[in-house]
Amino acid sequence: MKIRSSAAVILILFLLSPLLGACGGAGNAGRTLTLAPKSALPDFVRDAPPNVQEAYRFAIANPDVLRQYPCYCGCGNMGHKNNRDCYIREARPDGSIEFETHALG
Repeated sequence: MKIRSSAAVILILFLLSPLLGACGGAGNAGRTLTLAPKSALPDFVRDAPPNVQEAYRFAIANPDVLRQYPCYCGCGNMGHKNNRDCYIREARPDGSIEFETHALG
């Protein structure tokens, strides 16, 4: 159930992003939201349902967008500060990502 909720929020944000971007002022000018390629997904996500894969692809490509939104699934007690933390545990300086499994369920 939590997977569907998180994935639904991400999908809604993704679909509404052109409208939200128009209201964002100059700071969002020229901002294009994309999805990371499927090849960027960690192994544990590749067998997940398509909507979960899409949510992780969005998180990989748009971590700064997800940082702007709180998560309401109760994961604050896990140390999560925002929605990005449900997908990405750590983004390393070399560009590699340590993924969080929380968004799987």
